[in-house]
Amino acid sequence: MIATGAAWQRVLEAICGLFEAQNSDVRASILLVRDGATVHPGAAPSLPAEYGTALDGAPIGLNQGSCGTAAFTKQAVVVEDIATDPIWAAYAPLALRFGLRACFSTPILAHDGEVLGTFGIYFLAPQRPNKEQLELASRAANLASIALERRRTELHLHKLHEELEQRIVQRTETLERTVLELERARQAAESANAAKSAFLANMSHEIRTPMSAILGFAQVLARSDNLSPLQAESIDAIQSSGEHLLTVIDDVLEMSKIEAGLQRAMRQTFDLGALLLDIERMFRLQAQSKGLAFRVRAAKDVPLCIASDQAKLRQVLINLVGNGIKFTQHGSVDVEVSCTSPEPGRAVVRFEVRDTGPGVQELAQGALFQPFVQAGQPTQPVGGTGLGLAISKRLVELLGGRIALESRYGHGSTFWFELEVDVMSDRHSAARPIDEARPHPPATPKVGMLIVDDHDPTRRSLIELVRPLGLPIHEATNGAEALAQFERHRPKLVLMDMRMPILDGYEATRRIREIAGTDEVRIVAITAGMFEDDDPELRGCGANDVLRKPFRLDALFAVIEAQLASLLQAHALP
Repeated sequence: MIATGAAWQRVLEAICGLFEAQNSDVRASILLVRDGATVHPGAAPSLPAEYGTALDGAPIGLNQGSCGTAAFTKQAVVVEDIATDPIWAAYAPLALRFGLRACFSTPILAHDGEVLGTFGIYFLAPQRPNKEQLELASRAANLASIALERRRTELHLHKLHEELEQRIVQRTETLERTVLELERARQAAESANAAKSAFLANMSHEIRTPMSAILGFAQVLARSDNLSPLQAESIDAIQSSGEHLLTVIDDVLEMSKIEAGLQRAMRQTFDLGALLLDIERMFRLQAQSKGLAFRVRAAKDVPLCIASDQAKLRQVLINLVGNGIKFTQHGSVDVEVSCTSPEPGRAVVRFEVRDTGPGVQELAQGALFQPFVQAGQPTQPVGGTGLGLAISKRLVELLGGRIALESRYGHGSTFWFELEVDVMSDRHSAARPIDEARPHPPATPKVGMLIVDDHDPTRRSLIELVRPLGLPIHEATNGAEALAQFERHRPKLVLMDMRMPILDGYEATRRIREIAGTDEVRIVAITAGMFEDDDPELRGCGANDVLRKPFRLDALFAVIEAQLASLLQAHALP
């Protein structure tokens, strides 16, 4: 029972009961010593309760009965006749009243010598205990010592616990006041943060929607063959200024999302090779316009099908490659992708963006990933907000990776980051090196496109941007019209705005999926907000991809081409 941690009272009663079971006409008793001064009942299953009550609180000392004397002297005491022994003078009448005539008591000692109690045996006739009874009593006292030491330890722990609770109570009053103040501050911060988020989301939507029309029509006009030099220069100024404003808006809103704690890693399975192709295609013309060589290469052991946050990985690559091309005037910008530690099911993928630009001075490198810090030469004017690298660092860290810079001033820079990803397939990228030429989506008459947007200028600019592709184009101004147009024309590609009256894009996308399933049509969600592209509801409503307003022509064509290519892969289009 001691080994199993039974209650100490039950253990003491069991010790007494075991002794009595082996010795007839004997009454066993255990008294507890409190504060080294008095005795109190511990266990006496066969003695009258009234007897134990009478002894409760009796002092220990010489001539205080067998138990009181044994506790005081720390030695065993044998009394053959209670009626005549002087050490029982004070308690003889009580004992004789209950028929107790002789008593043997031995102290129960702790390992440090403290008296914990006494183990006593009473006889109903005058006599001495025999040798066997003395040995058994000694063993019983040792067992009781173990149980009582455990009790003493428990009492000590209980006392410490009470003291700790008292301290906690004392500190709780102070902490409660502090917590209340912190809670008020938290609520105020959350309220301010919610207001900030709502403001930023609305601002993003209100700015991006008209910007879509401005940049869209600027790109449409730029394709005209009969522009005068002044007209071409003016359109180019509109487009470049609009794109610069868009970059500033993107950076400020993205940093606001990060600082507000609104960025979440959205793990999904995707084709890394296809993502690298998109990056190459997105920046090829920009690099060529500056006379720069631009290459994107992936090592043979880099897995193709991985699980990570594709959107955030894409954004980091766009930021780093865009910086490289912006600051490099001669030479090249290269993207190298390698797998540093492949293992079954997992891999650490390393991305390097290397340029032959001016490099970064050593003293400036430590602050380069801080907000509003730019890497250009002091005499070289640069555009942008200085947030791109800070955003990239936060995004890489959000994905559990790390990012760093290696640079020699005057000899170019290499920005690299590593991400640990899940490998979802043993296949590897088929595009090494990435092809130099990528055609526009095939102009197949039977592959119709449905463009849905309630903002008329944005919808019309989008129609004009995709018209050269030669695809049959249908349009709708809300989700309800989109459903009707889809039922009538069965287009293979739908560009769906998410915020619309009557029926929004989320519900319209779900209903189209119910009508056509997942393989018949590709749906690209269009958003002008700052949060929708990470919205689980958007990912769950059935959209295949996300396109943010305003539309850059290369990004728009890349999305269209990718979705039509997936349709071709799924089944032959008519």
